[in-house]
Amino acid sequence: PLSPAPKTVSLRCQLIFLGLTSINNKIKEFENLSVEINKAMNIVKKCTGCANQPSTQGCPDCPVINHLNNIQLLNLIWDTD
Repeated sequence: PLSPAPKTVSLRCQLIFLGLTSINNKIKEFENLSVEINKAMNIVKKCTGCANQPSTQGCPDCPVINHLNNIQLLNLIWDTD
């Protein structure tokens, strides 16, 4: 059997490399998301047992308030009104 032309092999290697690069980028995104989720969870755990409503008005001294700018995920679960 004839071996593939060097140009064909090179193109296949480039496609494989692009796929691997894409996978590695997704892994980094998921790792960053995991860190963000863990940070949010650790902050929210501090609210265990608190009877106040999770908002700036309901709990003005809540530890979540200090992290709203740093941990974007908290903005999805916190009422800033």
